[in-house]
Amino acid sequence: LLAGAGAGVISKTMTAPVDRIRMIFQVHRKRSFTLRGFFQRGMDIVGREGIFGLWRGNLAVILQVMPYAGLQFMTFDQYQQALEPYCASHPYLMRFVAGAG
Repeated sequence: LLAGAGAGVISKTMTAPVDRIRMIFQVHRKRSFTLRGFFQRGMDIVGREGIFGLWRGNLAVILQVMPYAGLQFMTFDQYQQALEPYCASHPYLMRFVAGAG
């Protein structure tokens, strides 16, 4: 449970800056997406709010992801162990049914 929650927190924290800039483009429809504009928005955020501005709102995402990722990792292992006697000769089917397909 803790390993899954930790993995979810790390993955969301690493991608938070990209998600924050992506959301700005989605909300402001006047701005068309370009790679140059993407980096410019990132630099604007850093200039106005500092480097930690790229992670603004990340706590809410982490609070959502922790229980979801933890339970997902935990239940996958439990389902895989429960299905092993029935699907031992078909590991791909076992993983698919357990939820990793």
